[in-house]
Amino acid sequence: MRPLSWDLPKPLMPLWGKPLIARALDMLRDWGVREALINLHHRPDAVFQYLRARDNRSMALTFSFEPEILGAGGALDRAAFFLDDAPFWIVNTDIAADVSPGPFLREFARRRPLAVLWLDPRRGPRTVRTTRHGAIAGFSSPSPGSPGTSTFCGLHLVSPEILKWIPPGRASSIIDAYQRALKAGRSVHGVQVAGSFWADLGSPEQYLAAHADTRDCWRRRAPGARLFGPPRQGVIRELRAQRVDIQGVVWIGDGVKIEPGARIRDSVVWSGAVLGKRAIVERAVIGKGAVVRGRMTGAAIRADCLAHDRALVQALAAIGWPLDSCTLAPLPARGSDRSFTRVLHGNRTAILARHGTQRSDNPLYAGHSRFLLRRGVPVPRVLADLPDQRTVVLEDVGDRSLLSSAGAISPAGLERRYRATFDALLAMHSIPVRCLRQRPMEPAFSANVYRWERELMSNHLLRNRFRMKKHAVSGILSELEAVARRLLRVPPVLVHRDAQSSNVMWRSGRPILIDFQSMRMGPAAYDVASLLADPYAMLEPALQARLLAYYLSRSPAPETVRECFWLAAVERLAQALGAFGRLSALPGLSRFADYITPAIAMMARALEHLQGFPRLTAFARAHRHTFSGTGCSCARRIASATARRRVNQGAGRLSSGGRDSSGSRACARRPRRPAALQKRVRRKSRCGPATA
Repeated sequence: MRPLSWDLPKPLMPLWGKPLIARALDMLRDWGVREALINLHHRPDAVFQYLRARDNRSMALTFSFEPEILGAGGALDRAAFFLDDAPFWIVNTDIAADVSPGPFLREFARRRPLAVLWLDPRRGPRTVRTTRHGAIAGFSSPSPGSPGTSTFCGLHLVSPEILKWIPPGRASSIIDAYQRALKAGRSVHGVQVAGSFWADLGSPEQYLAAHADTRDCWRRRAPGARLFGPPRQGVIRELRAQRVDIQGVVWIGDGVKIEPGARIRDSVVWSGAVLGKRAIVERAVIGKGAVVRGRMTGAAIRADCLAHDRALVQALAAIGWPLDSCTLAPLPARGSDRSFTRVLHGNRTAILARHGTQRSDNPLYAGHSRFLLRRGVPVPRVLADLPDQRTVVLEDVGDRSLLSSAGAISPAGLERRYRATFDALLAMHSIPVRCLRQRPMEPAFSANVYRWERELMSNHLLRNRFRMKKHAVSGILSELEAVARRLLRVPPVLVHRDAQSSNVMWRSGRPILIDFQSMRMGPAAYDVASLLADPYAMLEPALQARLLAYYLSRSPAPETVRECFWLAAVERLAQALGAFGRLSALPGLSRFADYITPAIAMMARALEHLQGFPRLTAFARAHRHTFSGTGCSCARRIASATARRRVNQGAGRLSSGGRDSSGSRACARRPRRPAALQKRVRRKSRCGPATA
């Protein structure tokens, strides 16, 4: 839930105005729990003070402080003093739950397992395997989402015997403890509770979805309706009367200031936030006291929530922006070890870019930007460079890329933008070689670089994803090696290296190139193919041909580019396919799998212009069948990809058996007499003590 968890720890995040931990404790209280232990790690003072001020007369609270993260198992070991020999509940406080305890209690009494876990067979990653009798067979299914798999929902009824399987005095996972117990012959069971509601709130997208889902449950009088708290209609009516446009599922906290003209749609605005008259807030969570004066999606928090972040403090000081007057809005992940955050200061914005140590090209960005600007290549200006902090502050060039603009403008307008982009690339391709001899850059395209690109495709797509046999992979690699040999004969120029449509921003009527840190010497056709054979955009063949002709008419070496364009397209697409295969296997990046089939379809199109590549051609023809066809429009392709991305990002995700560093967990004890307890549950009377 970062960055929101730097503003509020997850247990205190409100769902329809009520903190998640309050909802968890109220649920346990309704079950008859009278004692709860709260395990605290991230921002423990905030959670402690909230619970201290809350009316807890019906439940005794104990606190276990966890200065160093111990994991669910280690935290339970630390809280062993609280347990006796009765079963107890463990509840994650980053979920929304409406469920009865009865199925857990009955399964526990009937089977006497080590634990009974709440499972959902429909939502989430579905990695837990169960038998037809409900016994858990494993927690890491080799085929997640297949029949017989479920998602662990973060609530379990546990025997204190679990402590036998937890290594004492160190960090550990409770799922690992369960797996050790399974290997020793102990049983762990799961229950799928009919008439229940569960939502994982592990990301801002899921947090917003939980608001929409619970409102829908309330409208349908379905399980989950009790989690809905009607929005403050009086406040919303007053704001609408003041010409504030409010649409969809919206919650507005206390003390929020919204100027007339602001627009809010499907968003949650926490207390004390300020929305200016030009604010357009869509599918966003606005943190406490954050100030938004323009378009905002995702999440935004006050910069002083990260006053402990040395790099951020130094970066803002370098551009003269006070920390306490700035708002931060992280941008979506781009599949690398870099992160980008928009910084808002009044009506001004900048981009804070950070990078890790995985790649050697990231530290080159600032120097490349200054160099390219001097040579007339449109790129973002560097406002501050902090190499020791691996941080750069960049000019904000907006959110509209060449890719995203395709569905919003006419075909003629789109073609003009592509032509302007080629003018920008030509400015780069035309830089004299003598000006580059002392320029630190990534190694030029060579036999080794091309080998790396085809092995990326081999390892992450052909072998890992398609499970192709060794001889078939070898045949494809040999043909890609032949492509590389022909490209190595081409005189090199300075190329962008990643010139796809998503790396071209559009602002004030002109293109601005981004992500150029990997620029190097290579064939100009590689950049041309990156743009025209881009699987993100899937340009129609006729538009491809016109744009290629435009580039050739202005190129200093048109025949060279013409002769190797389709070869470069095959090479670039091989690299892209390898990248899509690698990225789609990483957590939270499954959306990149959407582009594998379009990339193969585009490779098939390229191979139609070439001879002598039978294995590549057979591969492309065999795997392009799920694509809708080479004649689909760019706008339709983008809309389709966007829809699939939203589905992927909205799907629930729950890490097995635990919570991240911002979460808390509730443990609840059952009374010592299970039979009597079950009778009391049926009669809707009090259950027993609990810990949180």
